[in-house]
Amino acid sequence: MFQSLFESGLAPHGICLLWDPALLWLHATSDLLIGISYYVIPLGLAWLTIRRRDLIFGWMFWLFALFILACGTTHFMDVWVLWHPDYGVQGLLKAFTAVASVLTASLLWVIVPRLLAIPTPEQLKRVSNQLTEETVRHERTAEQLRRSEESFRLLIESVRDYAVFMMDRAGRITSWNVGAQNITGFRQDEIIGQHYARFFTPEDQAGGKPMRMMVTAEAEGVCHDEGWRVRKDGTLFIADSTIHSIVDDDGVLIGFSKVTRDITQRRQAERDLEQARSALAQSQKMQAVGQLTGGIAHDFNNMLTAVLGGVELIETAREAVSPSVARTIRMIRRAADHGAELTTRLLAFSRKQTLIPGITDLNRLVSETMELLRRTLGNSITLEMELSSDVWPIFVDANQVEAALLNLAVNARDAMADGGTLTITTGNIHLDEQYSRHHDEIASGDYAFIAVRDTGCGMPSDVLEHALEPFYTTKGVGKGTGLGLSQVYGFVKQSGGHVELQSRVGAGTTVMMYFPRSHAEAAVAGQAVSRSGPALPTGTEKILIVEDEEEVRAYSVTAARHLGYDVIEARDAQTALSLLQEKAGISLLLTDVGLPGVDGRDLARMAQSAHPALKIVFTSGYAQPTLAELGLLDRGVRLLPKPFRIEDLAHALRSALDADRGDTDEGTKASG
Repeated sequence: MFQSLFESGLAPHGICLLWDPALLWLHATSDLLIGISYYVIPLGLAWLTIRRRDLIFGWMFWLFALFILACGTTHFMDVWVLWHPDYGVQGLLKAFTAVASVLTASLLWVIVPRLLAIPTPEQLKRVSNQLTEETVRHERTAEQLRRSEESFRLLIESVRDYAVFMMDRAGRITSWNVGAQNITGFRQDEIIGQHYARFFTPEDQAGGKPMRMMVTAEAEGVCHDEGWRVRKDGTLFIADSTIHSIVDDDGVLIGFSKVTRDITQRRQAERDLEQARSALAQSQKMQAVGQLTGGIAHDFNNMLTAVLGGVELIETAREAVSPSVARTIRMIRRAADHGAELTTRLLAFSRKQTLIPGITDLNRLVSETMELLRRTLGNSITLEMELSSDVWPIFVDANQVEAALLNLAVNARDAMADGGTLTITTGNIHLDEQYSRHHDEIASGDYAFIAVRDTGCGMPSDVLEHALEPFYTTKGVGKGTGLGLSQVYGFVKQSGGHVELQSRVGAGTTVMMYFPRSHAEAAVAGQAVSRSGPALPTGTEKILIVEDEEEVRAYSVTAARHLGYDVIEARDAQTALSLLQEKAGISLLLTDVGLPGVDGRDLARMAQSAHPALKIVFTSGYAQPTLAELGLLDRGVRLLPKPFRIEDLAHALRSALDADRGDTDEGTKASG
């Protein structure tokens, strides 16, 4: 069939055109131009498709190029058959072209809806504009975010008192600020990538504390801790730190933030404040107890004045009493003397005793007291001295310093029942402002000190806290009054000094006595004031005794009459002023300071106003410094402290009466 198709005797197609040259060339030229164009078009499509592999429906371009190429070939075949009757080949070519055309047309309608879905240029322009606006917004947002991040970075960098840094999920440091460098000492290039556990002490690291904090922060969102941390140089500081977990939008942990503050100074300030409050409370307590004991001693002195005075009056008639009564009297005197000693200790604690201070050389005083201390301590205790050279002189009552050393030695002996060593040390020290802030009632400055240190059993903290309080003792019944340390405390405080106790169970006790430095030359230490004379001085002058305590007034009147004086008595100021008006010739007024209503000071002023020559002697259960502090009288007055004996009364009355007028005026100023 194919043979007959290609070998038929058909004439060339030119015969149909009558072999007219014009028609032949018209058809041939047109078909050639169309064919060439149809070949050029597929080449352009192929080139486009190859260069733009991202074109959608690229296969359709290849199919269309094949269809155009086939069409172009049919036109070349039309030229060919003008002179060659190859109609069979032309038919096959047209059949192929028909198939390509049908296929192209069919697929074209399949993709037309999809082609219609492609945005139009207007739509693309709108989308492009929207994309442009979105891009601008995105860039603006990105710029705002960048500025925000920069501001946050600057904020973190400006924080110098807090360490603020970030960590990844494993605890490795990813950011670092200036505050962190200031607190820890690490620079950013030294610490980035390191684990934050390096700031913890070896004990905390071994105990797993860093990991526990991260686990807690991950589980609860935050973990707060306060404890010791380690700086780069190995020093420790107290850190107040907080770890926060950081999660993304899906709640997945991505890291941690940590804020740390060095609170070492704050904790130290709190401890200092607590110590100051404790010292103030202790000082106020001791002051209150001192006021109480001072008041008790005052009342007790009034009673002792009557008791001791009564005993003395009985003893003046000793030949009239039996031996058994005499023994009873001696027993009463011993008890009364013990009571007088007890009030002296109470006044010492309350800082109300009368002191006779002088410039004292501590080293000399301690050396001269050593023999007495050795006899007190016994052979089982070794007494040692560590005296510093050039110890500053102090202005104190040397006798009271000796008494304080003796008190402390007795306490040390009781604490070293099985023997031991007592060491007395002297030296100089400067107490600064910080020490003064922590110890109430002590000013900063230069001090000389005496330290008494034993190797005894020591005191627990609860005992040490109350050791300076009067009547506080851990000794058995009858083995101590509890006034030894309190007397030392009161004397040192009254001398402007300070007492410090240091003790630990099993390590002994040290008592430090600080005395303010004096810039005068030291006198001979330990000079005691004594008074001796022949018989008691007497007199016949008329005197007025004013005392509100009946027993004390009765004793005073009896004792003065025993000394030969003409005595008038009164229980209050109003009665005394009336007697001064009624009775002529009264030479001396002996009055108690603490009278009810008008006190002794005002009575003396009113009495001398009316009787300028009248001599004044005051009596009181308080000591002279306390009376001056209370404003009841000046320090220069004549004072007869209670309890007083007949001897004391005799000398006080005679001394006042024998003084000249100028002396009297100076000594009896009551109001300044």
